[in-house]
Amino acid sequence: MEEMAKLKEVNERAHDWIIQIQLKHWCVHAFDTHVKSEHTTNNITESFNSWVDKYRGYPTLMLLESLRRKMMKRMYKRLEDARKWSSNLPPLVAKKLAKSQDESRFVTVLCASDTEYRVKEDIKYFIANLITRSCDCVLWEVSGIPYKHAMAVITAKRLSAEDYIDAYLTKAAYLKTFICHSFDSISITVA
Repeated sequence: MEEMAKLKEVNERAHDWIIQIQLKHWCVHAFDTHVKSEHTTNNITESFNSWVDKYRGYPTLMLLESLRRKMMKRMYKRLEDARKWSSNLPPLVAKKLAKSQDESRFVTVLCASDTEYRVKEDIKYFIANLITRSCDCVLWEVSGIPYKHAMAVITAKRLSAEDYIDAYLTKAAYLKTFICHSFDSISITVA
């Protein structure tokens, strides 16, 4: 809430506008924890629009076929690239994990119980739980990647950080997104 107070000082109208929006749309602690993404933007819309620009003047079927082919090529390239990964984690996930590992050097772990750990960062304390894969900072639950507080506990216990990455963020899960489904055996009847 310190940041909201600062915003109110700088621009009260902006503050009043943003507090009218539900927290789940802009505040990390209120994000849906099943999604496993701490980042929200509309970049995908802009990216898709830049793809479509080249084909905008095409007749509808030609536009759709061109986009379908472009998507097929892109998906196949991503599949081939992923098959070459030497790690069980996609490069972006591995990079975020390494960042958490680096940042975890600056926090102190104190055991609170067999399953919970109190982690001190500057003057604040956070409770990290390896069993529930949760932390008071909420970033582990939201992103699926242990953040610095949880990472400090994992490191202190000499555990493998990869074991604490959400299954959705693994190479195996990434490869499953490219499974092709054949519709040859499906009978479609029009009434």
